[in-house]
Amino acid sequence: LAATTLAGSLLAAAGLARARRGAVRRAAEAGSEMVADIPRPEDLLESPKFPLYMGGTNGYMSRATRERHAITWTAKEEAIFELPIGGWATMNAGENLCYFR
Repeated sequence: LAATTLAGSLLAAAGLARARRGAVRRAAEAGSEMVADIPRPEDLLESPKFPLYMGGTNGYMSRATRERHAITWTAKEEAIFELPIGGWATMNAGENLCYFR
């Protein structure tokens, strides 16, 4: 009786492990489809939401780090502001989007 119970438990554990692997695979496949549908900020460089970049003396941020950042905000009027990476830009009245990589 103990051997039968042990064999049944092992089969149940193996079935559960296989079911989990299948669920993980399906979740990973579903996630890859979702990621493909999200627009990348670097593909939107001609967007009117990007502030007018006025230049800076800093280096290229992606050479120093692998991080990527996107900042969005809504402004009441146009104004000049300092970028987090150095340099200046003119923000748009309304929606703004800055993408740093």
